Amino acid sequence: MIRISNDTMKKTLFSLALLLVLLPSTTFAQQITQPISLFDAVSAAKFPDRMYELQWISDEAFVYTTDFSVLKMWENGETTDFLTGAELIPESEEAYPGVDGLRFDSDKDISYLKGGNLIRMNLEDREPEVVMSLSEKAEHIERSPKMAIAYVIDGNVYVSVPGEDSPRMITDDASADLVYGEAAHRSEFGITKGLFWSPDGTKLAFYRIDQSNIPDYALINQQVIPATTNNIRYPMAGQASQIVTFGIYDLESRETVYLDTEEGSDQYLTNISWSPDNQQVYLAIVNRGQDHLWLTRFDATSGEEEAVLFEETDEQYVEPEHGLMFVPESDNEFLWFSERDGYQHLYHFAADGQLIRQTTSGEFDVEEFLGFSQNNESILVSARAESPLESHLYRVELAGMKMIKLSDEHGSHSATVSPSGDKIIDTWSSTDVPRRANLISSKKGKVEEELFDSDNPFEGLEIGEMEIITLAGEGGTALYGRIIKPADFDETKQYPAIVYVYGGPHVQLVQDRWMGGASMYLYYLAQQGYVVWTLDNRGTPGRGIDFEQETFRQLGTKEIQDQETGVTYLKSLPFVDSERIGVHGWSYGGFMTTSLLTRGESDFKVGVAGGPVIDWNLYEVMYTERYMDTPEENPTGYEEAALVGHINNLESKLLILHGQQDNVVLPQHSFQYVREAVKNGIQLDYFPYPTHEHNVRGRDRMHLLEKITEYFDQHL
Repeated sequence: MIRISNDTMKKTLFSLALLLVLLPSTTFAQQITQPISLFDAVSAAKFPDRMYELQWISDEAFVYTTDFSVLKMWENGETTDFLTGAELIPESEEAYPGVDGLRFDSDKDISYLKGGNLIRMNLEDREPEVVMSLSEKAEHIERSPKMAIAYVIDGNVYVSVPGEDSPRMITDDASADLVYGEAAHRSEFGITKGLFWSPDGTKLAFYRIDQSNIPDYALINQQVIPATTNNIRYPMAGQASQIVTFGIYDLESRETVYLDTEEGSDQYLTNISWSPDNQQVYLAIVNRGQDHLWLTRFDATSGEEEAVLFEETDEQYVEPEHGLMFVPESDNEFLWFSERDGYQHLYHFAADGQLIRQTTSGEFDVEEFLGFSQNNESILVSARAESPLESHLYRVELAGMKMIKLSDEHGSHSATVSPSGDKIIDTWSSTDVPRRANLISSKKGKVEEELFDSDNPFEGLEIGEMEIITLAGEGGTALYGRIIKPADFDETKQYPAIVYVYGGPHVQLVQDRWMGGASMYLYYLAQQGYVVWTLDNRGTPGRGIDFEQETFRQLGTKEIQDQETGVTYLKSLPFVDSERIGVHGWSYGGFMTTSLLTRGESDFKVGVAGGPVIDWNLYEVMYTERYMDTPEENPTGYEEAALVGHINNLESKLLILHGQQDNVVLPQHSFQYVREAVKNGIQLDYFPYPTHEHNVRGRDRMHLLEKITEYFDQHL
């Protein structure tokens, strides 16, 4: 049973006001027949159904699959089977195997990537034709708007062009010190890739990453005898960083130029954008201190800098994560995401950098730009204007900032927009709706057709009641929490509790979406007889920049205060045994778990810390210096957050889990903590996963969750 309470509850608790979030109450009428299995928690077997590979073809047609048995087509209100796996991939044993980069080149021809092959198919004869085959070593593959493909092999960039006998080798000097075409700056600043085609497919931009000034860091492969090292380059806080430049390759001239950016490791080249006419590229250049940004335009043919369009500064940090969105059929106007007024909003600029107007405004974050509509007179966005817990769809007039809400039902909405922007497929879930999809008119804001409604995957399962609540934190700041009760909950009994925590930037755990944003594993723990609690503290997203920046230069301090507000609430509940409370988290959540055990005032009996950050001196430059400045600039903050310095406060049972190939939170973090425990005669438990990186995935995840569950069972 999942619900969000309608009741308003007030209780005096150390001067904290407690209010139940006012969201619709729902109780599923279901026949309880079986418990959740740990396999359910690991696999996707009990996830809501969804529309996969959803793609518009025109304003009147789109394709999708719900179960990978067949690719379906919706056209003018009619849905038909469109393609099967056997048609896409001859002799395929899968019903619909899924493909990459499916593209409608015309109303009669499609092309797609599968197994390293670019395949083209005429929809009349349904005979797939392999246009080109890539090397098995090809990675970071990017299709151009035409038929060319860019990719990386052993750190060098290649381009394959149909009709040419061999691929073009764009760079030829890659080494351990120098790589091309990969995501730079440790994938911070919204960077997800390293190859960027121009709109017409005639030019290719790519990152060049010089890491010669970063020493090797050895990860140990224990799977061979003798063990070997896997060396990576990992720039730590306060140390040298990558030296990054941008190359532009012209397919017609076959020449490469590099953008005229300053060289050195004290800057970040982010958010590359092409002009619609393919003649310029734009970069958001951020200084090493991450408190100053220059939006800069470059000539794509010569590489010369043309102009700095504008600058942005912030006393704490700036963090650009989106490129430019040019107004269609215009090279002279673009939209830009900025947090300059305290919330993430869109701003309308002329091509010379002059501000035309702020397009969205209010005490909420705009999450995503979805597209243009109404002959480019309006834009479509998703935003948290209703509540930090919900995400809704809006049409915003470019000329007047008027926002028209397009999604009605409470919950978390996302959208796929038709080519003209006149139609939207609104896919959403809420605390009482597993997942639905509606066809919406962006002009009228009305549902034209209900496309998809997932069955309740919890039907027939023993599911505990879930509630989202609001607590008053420091200064009355609203803090959102989620509580999951045991499936056979008895209010006259007392239960042990587990606090599941993350607490760091860019992750919001409590939302008005299916299961309240929780994982199936947390419901599994509740089924085992635990009350499971989660709270989003200051420093997490979706609440504006002031809320996020509360933790600046003191990671782990304000977060602990807020988490303890949640623990105080837990202890006030008559059905929670205040002597049996545990805490668990991974990555930043592992840092928070260990911090709560040794830096906080709450008495946790046990903690399980996965991949924990122990010392921010050992974490990567880009992330750490944004939130902490450098160790030289902020020695007190680094010292206070270094958990080895608090290990003598550890009185609870602690299990540390860590992947030994972790290239995000290096194994040295937990090794240092274990070594300090030995030196101080402190007992803790440690379990390594030799072959896994930052998390334990695949078949071994069952083992991980069994390990965590058994540890809580043993000590709670």
